[in-house]
Amino acid sequence: SHNPMRQISHTITCCSSTKPLNSPSTFERSTGSPSTSPPTTQTHILIFSLASTLSKKMYRKDSIPQIDTNPNTAWLEKRQFFIFYLLLLIIVFISMQFVVGTSYGTAWTIMSFLHCIITFFLLHWVKGSPMEDPLHPQGQYDSYTFWEQIDQERQYTPTKKFLMIIPLAILFIGLILPNTNTYLQLLFAGFCVVPKLARFHKVRVFGINR
Repeated sequence: SHNPMRQISHTITCCSSTKPLNSPSTFERSTGSPSTSPPTTQTHILIFSLASTLSKKMYRKDSIPQIDTNPNTAWLEKRQFFIFYLLLLIIVFISMQFVVGTSYGTAWTIMSFLHCIITFFLLHWVKGSPMEDPLHPQGQYDSYTFWEQIDQERQYTPTKKFLMIIPLAILFIGLILPNTNTYLQLLFAGFCVVPKLARFHKVRVFGINR
């Protein structure tokens, strides 16, 4: 069987072992001034390769049991959600780079920050379910965050693994790109990954958001 983490690691290793993204050109070495040539496309190749790997290897329709009957979270099992999630991240990154005009590192840091804030709020802060059906009466999930409702509280299901791998992949790419703050990348990844661990299921640190 295919190991998605091994495939992701291989993709990152291959891309990071090529010519560095911020290596000086011949013009820079001879004149001491930065070149105005367009940036390399290795970053885009890495991102699209990673997205393809996650979409094809991580989410395999024949390997995912239909176990979530909660209408508030059941839609996460659809393949379209995984593809939309990856495309949205890529669009935000490209928009920051070309529309706003920031560098690769700055664009990736902004995208990481937005991803951290939005997913933490939606997955680990908002509680309850606005939907109701005969199997899930209104109020049943009032004390559950959205993350805790996924897959009927089962841990490390394919959907939850996917949502955990995404911030780790963002971290790995952020460590490869130039002009990124390592400490910020680690902080963003921590806020995204730690609350998803089974050890913190239904845990309210210091009673916050109880």
